[in-house]
Amino acid sequence: MGNYSGQDAKMQIGLQVDFSTIASPTFQVDFTSESIKGIKNYITEDALLGLITTGRMDASGEKVEGAFSMIVKPDNIAILIAAALGSEGAAAGVASTSTIYDHAFSCLIGGTAYSLPKLTVMVDRKADIFAFVGCKIDSMTITAAVNDYLRAEFNIR
Repeated sequence: MGNYSGQDAKMQIGLQVDFSTIASPTFQVDFTSESIKGIKNYITEDALLGLITTGRMDASGEKVEGAFSMIVKPDNIAILIAAALGSEGAAAGVASTSTIYDHAFSCLIGGTAYSLPKLTVMVDRKADIFAFVGCKIDSMTITAAVNDYLRAEFNIR
């Protein structure tokens, strides 16, 4: 993975409600690296018209691929775990305190009626701002080492 944007880059995430509608970012990710990019799919016309080059090329779709890494902290991981697993229950207060909450996450059950939450991922690389709509977390890896931070890597599709 490579951060194409330098140290001033920013990434923000918003939870989408409607299909293909850009969500307002509600969460800023302090990432250590990111490699998210949009890839356009093209169809090449195969008609033989005596052309020297290929025929017409039409855009048939666009997809998003890439990943980002981050240092895990209690205030920056909840929305991402919920997006990776599918649903988060209501946060409940822990033992008469007003600042500590217990979060319960549930994996989705199988079937076509269930789908992971869709995200809008906005990446500000200083040279340009990119908005990737309809992203889902494809995989999540959490690693820990002695005398180091808890780290996470999220693959987006």
